[in-house]
Amino acid sequence: METWRAGCTIILTAGESMRKSNRNVSLRKTSYIIDALLIVLIILISYMIYVNATERIVMQLDQERENRVHSMIGSIDNYILSEMNNLQIAASMVERTGLQWQDRKNFLARVQYLQALYHVNRRQIIGDFYYLRNESGAMDFLDLSGTGMARYLREVQDTQKPLVTPVYSSVITGKETFSFIFPHHRGVMVGEIDIRALFSLIKRTGLIRLHSESIILLLKADSKQVLYRSSPEKYPYWEFRGGPHEETVINDVRYHYLEQIIQSLKLHLVILTPYKVYHESSSIIRYYFISLVFLVIGFYFIRIFWFNKSFFAPLYEFLGFIKNKAASSLVLQSRYAEWKVLETTYNDAITKMKETEKELERAHNYLGNVFDSMPSLLVGVGRDGMITQWNRAAHTMTGVSAIDALGRPFWEVTGLLKKYKKYFENIIRDGREVQLRREVFHEGDISYHDVTLFPIAGDGSSSGIVIRIDNTTEMEKKDLQLRQAQKMETVGSLAGGLAHDFNNVLGGIIGAISLLKVKFAKLDVHAPDIERYLSLLDESSQRAADMVQQLLTLTRKQELVLVPVDLNEAVRHVLKVCQSSFDKSVTVSAEYCSDSAVIRADLTQMEQVLLNLCVNGYHAMTLMRGEGEPQGGELRVDIQKRFADDRFCATHPESEIRDYWAISVSDTGVGIDATVAAKIFDPFFTTKDKGKGTGLGLSVTYNIVRQHRGFIDLYSEVGEGSTFTMYLPAATELLPEIKERPGSGELTRGSGLVLVIDDEDIMRRSAQSILEECGYEVILAGDGEEGVRLYKEKRDDIILVLLDMVMPKKSGKEAFIELKAFDPSVKVILSSGFRQDDRVSAIINMGVSGFLQKPYTAEKLAEAVHQVLYSA
Repeated sequence: METWRAGCTIILTAGESMRKSNRNVSLRKTSYIIDALLIVLIILISYMIYVNATERIVMQLDQERENRVHSMIGSIDNYILSEMNNLQIAASMVERTGLQWQDRKNFLARVQYLQALYHVNRRQIIGDFYYLRNESGAMDFLDLSGTGMARYLREVQDTQKPLVTPVYSSVITGKETFSFIFPHHRGVMVGEIDIRALFSLIKRTGLIRLHSESIILLLKADSKQVLYRSSPEKYPYWEFRGGPHEETVINDVRYHYLEQIIQSLKLHLVILTPYKVYHESSSIIRYYFISLVFLVIGFYFIRIFWFNKSFFAPLYEFLGFIKNKAASSLVLQSRYAEWKVLETTYNDAITKMKETEKELERAHNYLGNVFDSMPSLLVGVGRDGMITQWNRAAHTMTGVSAIDALGRPFWEVTGLLKKYKKYFENIIRDGREVQLRREVFHEGDISYHDVTLFPIAGDGSSSGIVIRIDNTTEMEKKDLQLRQAQKMETVGSLAGGLAHDFNNVLGGIIGAISLLKVKFAKLDVHAPDIERYLSLLDESSQRAADMVQQLLTLTRKQELVLVPVDLNEAVRHVLKVCQSSFDKSVTVSAEYCSDSAVIRADLTQMEQVLLNLCVNGYHAMTLMRGEGEPQGGELRVDIQKRFADDRFCATHPESEIRDYWAISVSDTGVGIDATVAAKIFDPFFTTKDKGKGTGLGLSVTYNIVRQHRGFIDLYSEVGEGSTFTMYLPAATELLPEIKERPGSGELTRGSGLVLVIDDEDIMRRSAQSILEECGYEVILAGDGEEGVRLYKEKRDDIILVLLDMVMPKKSGKEAFIELKAFDPSVKVILSSGFRQDDRVSAIINMGVSGFLQKPYTAEKLAEAVHQVLYSA
């Protein structure tokens, strides 16, 4: 068991040492250690089996000797009982037969080892000898009361039971003997037996033959006196010099000690067996054990040799091949199938790996191209702040090449990135991205950028960051344009309402003036002053109507008259006006196109746009100059044809891929700074002094150009001047002209009852006066609800309804629907200040008989009514 524990301790210690050592241990070394441990383990197990078997043999031998000893002691006891019975029988026969001394001697001599047989009386005196092997020792009437026999004699006399005495020295024969004492007439009979009887008995049991090397001793119980020794040569002593122990050394020879007591004779039987007897008995096991050890060791040496040759040699060949020629085809010098499978698998894997490497290289190149092709500035930064990636946009924006940037702290490469160092540590620590909008860069021209710093995902933590910078300058311009359009839309909503009110007021003025002219013409009155005043009133009214048209242009609710227009002619006409009206300090010039610059446009509005831009340039060179500054400058108009390609469209989001006519109006005036330029097209925004500008000129220009599917660019430098460039789509086909029928000089007359429905009193009274002048009867209604009621009352008399669009209680649309439901044949002329309104278009599509644009003259109203009533 101790050996087993020691072996287990060795194995566990080796395992623990391997575990605590470097994890990257040698496979061969580990294999050797495991083999050595297995050898030790097998030897330990074999040794334990050997020890166990040896112990079993020893135990078997001891058990066999003990069994022989017990058998011998049993034989001695049986011998004693048998001899005692025989002696009693012989004594009785001798006494009954009355044999003489010599006959008795001859008869009792048959009892082997009987030394003497005599009778002892109650006084313990020998009374008569029945047998004495050596007659010279006869002692009749010998008193035994003083000897060691006395107590045994007394015990038999008292108990009347036979007994056997321990070995003692006989006083009769002088030899070592033991006696049988049994009761007899008037005393006891004593038969002395020579101790050699026991020696003979021992020899007969075969105990001595059990092993020739063993020593058998008989010892007296009260001393170490040796009564018998089986081998005087091996044990020449008459006293015992060993034990009582399991092991005794005699003459430097180790003996195994075994002792048994013969109770009846009070003798100690000692058997001394040399240990070599046990060793000889286990020699065959020891031989097998040693053979097994050598066999195991030999097997493992053969196994190690074979394992080195079949496994480690190909393995190290494989590893060396991987190290030196990893990308080549593998050829192993082993004939084993498993290595051939590995060889084939490796070569297949190498082939696939090469293909995968090519794919990865292509993907890497592709990603690199994508990285470099992105318009955004992209910078990869490691955890230490060093730049790992630097794309082409970064080179373009900063002027720093990738070679100069890689491996350097990003905050030291360029001033653009320096201010973002403060975000770096927080992003690495927290893993949260940072987004910065509308960052202003002052490198050269002012530009706007969106900056994003986001972490690169790693194994549970950030392995670096990416800095992305997007140029949003154009987007900012688009946002400004969007805000401008939203402002225009808001102003447009206001302009629609204002136009409605203006038209109602102007309708009364224009209608009254036209009536006055008609009446004066009938009276044939020639008053120069009155005619001059009426002309002035008419002119002022038309100018006010033009202002309304400008407001409607803002809302895009004014109907366009699109015709082919040659920009060369339009520019010549406008510049002719400018040259005749501008101060002589301003020189006017133009660069015309050699061919016709044809667009589809409303000629009047287009000339208005050109005139607005020229007037603004003139003012920038005269009215807007400071005191003491020289007045005047140069005003120049250029016409060029340009094709809008992808690059142009990218910087001009309002454009399409097509041909445009570019009309540039340049001046050398005071110029416009960037802050003012962002608001220049806002309605009512002006940089002129109070009273010198309405703020509507450029707003109207902007909306007219937008209505013609064009756009405007502005370039200006303070103190140098400004250039407004209009881009208008070049005409590809001619469109039919949209013309209004001109009014006649005289009123067209008619008759019948006309219902006028309008919420403006001025318009109702003006329409009534004109219609009555034309010969019609008129009834008036102030809202849609009243108008429907009157029509239902006078349906049979009313021949026409003049219906306003925007009214309280019930709108023109609602009134028309109800009139149409009541009388499907009703004739209705719709009157409104803006034709292009969705509500107006809806009613026209529902079937009104005609439409009359406010403000209208007497001639236009008379013509419209006559056309509805009598044209069919």
